[in-house]
Amino acid sequence: MMYSKFMKLGFLFLAGALASFGAAAHADNINTSAVACQNYQVGAAMNIYYLEFGAGVFRLDNSRGRIVCPVPRSPLTAGATPLFFVDGANSANTSTTCTLFIFSFLGGLNQSQTFTESAGATFRNWDHAVLFPPNSVGVWDYASLVCDLPDGFNAVIHGVTSVQ
Repeated sequence: MMYSKFMKLGFLFLAGALASFGAAAHADNINTSAVACQNYQVGAAMNIYYLEFGAGVFRLDNSRGRIVCPVPRSPLTAGATPLFFVDGANSANTSTTCTLFIFSFLGGLNQSQTFTESAGATFRNWDHAVLFPPNSVGVWDYASLVCDLPDGFNAVIHGVTSVQ
């Protein structure tokens, strides 16, 4: 009789524990500093300056150049809208063009979005939202960011956030 009560109690505990695993998963946003970015062109490694406090990446030479940045992300719940934020700044009269790429786990390009942020007559900080259609980014898809920066110290990429 006592054994039977312990068995029932054990099964109830097991059922409750297993049911808790069926709850919706929740993940925190993933913020990635631009110091994780790399030069896009083979010979441009010496033309990028990384700020000591993880604030950004600059071009050092007098030509436009590209950087490529990893964008860590977690799988989204069904129906969720994939959203990313890219943070940066531009000096007066300059612009930065970035493309956020979504790749399959086999490396095939699934989709991308390109945007340009510009500064008018004065320095400008910006925070650009990149939104993809609901359910358009697969569980195993990867993301990366490529930005074309103006010459000199005229632009900075601070980082990228994957909204979970």
